[in-house]
Amino acid sequence: MVNTAERKQELVAALHSIPNLSLRLETLDEATTKVAPVREIEQHVIAVTARPAFAGAIVKIIPDSEDRSHFIEQTLTSVDLAMSHAWALRRLEERYPNGQIDQLDQSGKQSLELLLKDHITVLNHQIEVAEQSLARLGATADLPSQRMARPGPEDSWQRSVVSIFESTEQMQSGIRGILIATDSPDKQDLATAVAETQHRIDVLRDRVASLSGTVGSSF
Repeated sequence: MVNTAERKQELVAALHSIPNLSLRLETLDEATTKVAPVREIEQHVIAVTARPAFAGAIVKIIPDSEDRSHFIEQTLTSVDLAMSHAWALRRLEERYPNGQIDQLDQSGKQSLELLLKDHITVLNHQIEVAEQSLARLGATADLPSQRMARPGPEDSWQRSVVSIFESTEQMQSGIRGILIATDSPDKQDLATAVAETQHRIDVLRDRVASLSGTVGSSF
């Protein structure tokens, strides 16, 4: 997934030099158009089955129903897009282990690096959107220090991608738990749930930054 149609065409041209790579690129606008109808179905199911655990608290923070619906929609779409890019990175990691990368010529390596960096750029943007959404929900609770540990960097871009995939899943789970889950884990209050999800975002940001620093030196 890429930011603009022009960027899409540039990548299609550049990535033909990578062997065994099947391309299916979309712009953000194209992807958002596809995601939105799915979210409408999910919202309908939620409405007729159960009330989200934090619905009352969120109504107090965002009382206008239209504003609140837009907030929830935008936030869920953002984390879904982040997850799609984490999946794309994971597929590249599985397809191009170190031995396979060594067989690429310089043009192929540069094209792979370009593709990785594009996914990193969009991931960083979606992380910012998720963080802004959490900030709108207000003050967070203090978490015990043992739950605030931040992992160190990985020793390869492939390991970084695996860690990013796991952290993106955790961020998505945290956001969905706050906005649409019908039961709060351990009967948390909203402030604690926001604090834990913010920590997951912090870990994900660290891992994306580590991958960004590793990619240029790996090829």
